[in-house]
Amino acid sequence: MANVPFTEIVAWYGATVATVVLVWDIWKWSRRQARLRVQITDRVFYPDDPGPVLKTEKTANGEIKTYAGYYHVEVTNIGELPTTILSASATTRAAGVLDHLQAWRHSVVGEFGTHAFMPHRQETPPHTLGPGEVWSCRVQEDSIHHLCQRGRRPKLELTASCWSRPRLFEFPLPRPVDAGDTGLNKP
Repeated sequence: MANVPFTEIVAWYGATVATVVLVWDIWKWSRRQARLRVQITDRVFYPDDPGPVLKTEKTANGEIKTYAGYYHVEVTNIGELPTTILSASATTRAAGVLDHLQAWRHSVVGEFGTHAFMPHRQETPPHTLGPGEVWSCRVQEDSIHHLCQRGRRPKLELTASCWSRPRLFEFPLPRPVDAGDTGLNKP
């Protein structure tokens, strides 16, 4: 190392720093976009609309009503740029390689559009989401469970301006109603 000129050491140091800065700038540029996180929660009950009554039991203290729940859909923009939610619907179309391989058994595709999805705070699509903002809606579980009867797992089909094509997100599988379930799951 004693025979290496000082200018060569400085040149290697400068090349290394420039390469690190270039990689950092490319990574930052690739992350500068709108990114959406989608969460779907099942068995949610809302005080303003508890849903249809599944059954009514008479007890010594009065009637106990069991309500059908909702799926709560929450879309959060975790990116750095705004985007627009264009539509939300439910479908049983094939998504992914395994689903496409199994699709030959089920020729019927069930779908229903945005009319069944009730947006919160009157934010109907198209709705612009800024960075860090949330858009949410709900759909009755019974509507989604009817799609299960067609043989495939139902999916949320979400269309946003930051994606080139709609994305599919699977709804959670239906859970049986517990005898002690009071319906306290709230968004």
